[in-house]
Amino acid sequence: MHRDLFRIVATFATLGIALLVIEAHVSNAHGADDPVQNALKPAADSILNDLEEQRQATVAIGKFEGPPELKMDYGPWISKALAGILNGLKPGVVDPKSTFTIRGQYDLVQAEEAAEEGDDTTKPKSDHVMVRVTLDLFDANGQKLNRHKLSIRTRKSVMTDKPSLTEKPPVLEKKEVMTDKKPVVPDPTPVPVPVPVPVPVPVPTPVPVVPERPKKLTSPFDDSEARASQAAWSRFLGTPVIETNSVGMELVLVPPGTFQIGDSLRRSNAIKAQPATVETPIYVGMTEVTQGHWSSVMPSRPWEMHGVESDDALPAVYISWDAANEFCSKLTALDQKTRPAMERMKYRLPTECEWEWSCRAGTVGPFSCDEADLEFFAFFKGDPGVIHPVRRKRPNPFGLFDVHGNVAEWCGEVFPGETPDPDRKIRRSGCANQAERHLASYAREHASKPSVEIGFRIVGTR
Repeated sequence: MHRDLFRIVATFATLGIALLVIEAHVSNAHGADDPVQNALKPAADSILNDLEEQRQATVAIGKFEGPPELKMDYGPWISKALAGILNGLKPGVVDPKSTFTIRGQYDLVQAEEAAEEGDDTTKPKSDHVMVRVTLDLFDANGQKLNRHKLSIRTRKSVMTDKPSLTEKPPVLEKKEVMTDKKPVVPDPTPVPVPVPVPVPVPVPTPVPVVPERPKKLTSPFDDSEARASQAAWSRFLGTPVIETNSVGMELVLVPPGTFQIGDSLRRSNAIKAQPATVETPIYVGMTEVTQGHWSSVMPSRPWEMHGVESDDALPAVYISWDAANEFCSKLTALDQKTRPAMERMKYRLPTECEWEWSCRAGTVGPFSCDEADLEFFAFFKGDPGVIHPVRRKRPNPFGLFDVHGNVAEWCGEVFPGETPDPDRKIRRSGCANQAERHLASYAREHASKPSVEIGFRIVGTR
């Protein structure tokens, strides 16, 4: 015959100290002198002492309901059964924050029946019965974690008449068993407060601010306008005003613009004066290509065969028009290999229009400076065959050196004529042994062979 004996609900607090609430079930309606109720008192004390020693638990005895059939001291065997099932738990089986339930059942078996079942713990005795107790431990999900069985033999004299199962069970007030240790009262289970989920506010995608495209320059303009236009185009393009390439050559950003090319009097083989436009910004070599620049790209040193002093600061001379173009191609290929994509350039000789626009830099006279100050900007009227290191004179308003004098510079076109000769290429700037008129911004000459008087300046584009 199976009956619910008791149920134990244990909640492990954060600090690992258990609070056990024990509920036993009694169905009789006897008063305070009821033997079953009296028997529960030592049971509670025994459980308390046992668990206090083994688990440091705080034990509260709760209300009792149910049909007991024994009038005996419940303490020793309930305590022993609880200790067995709790000690049987392996470390880590029950999380300190979890809740578990212990359910108990018992059978009353005559000693003779127990003997027939092979229970050698009991011997046939006419005045004895056996109480068989089973305790099961379940977790919060109803899964069984452990089981403990216990058999107790007792005399029939302690049996009472079975109480009526129809009587309404009394409800006993809950009381706390006090110990010399301060009971640990668990914090009440906090009611979860819903945390408001923030509603994502759409962040507008920033629109990149693209600088306004600068206007083209219109000649004439002064030095400050030239520098302001260079800065504006630098911001628009996202590139510096002065850029250094893979061989250490500096190139200057020259803005686009409109000007009057040539000379109305056609002096020094000048183009007939007419409007001309450079449509896009270009990078122009700050100086003529030096021997140092040339040697970084080309294996030859042609000037040495003509007895010209070797100096990395001197302009590279005895460079043919074809050799100058080959230099540009190889420098372009070197840039492709050694520089990031955004910094790579394509190099070439300047057109005649680009060269004169870069040389004039907003001026409308014969030179990019006052004629009276030409000696501070150019080498001229010197001894034949003498060349000078670059950057020894003042630059023009765009920041370019030696646009007048020192060595003449190849342009990309063939010199025009009634019967153009493909071998005659345009050269500009004049050279160090020529008079002022050959150094004018509009002056141009032609050549077909390299010489000590001719070097070149390059243009870079993207």
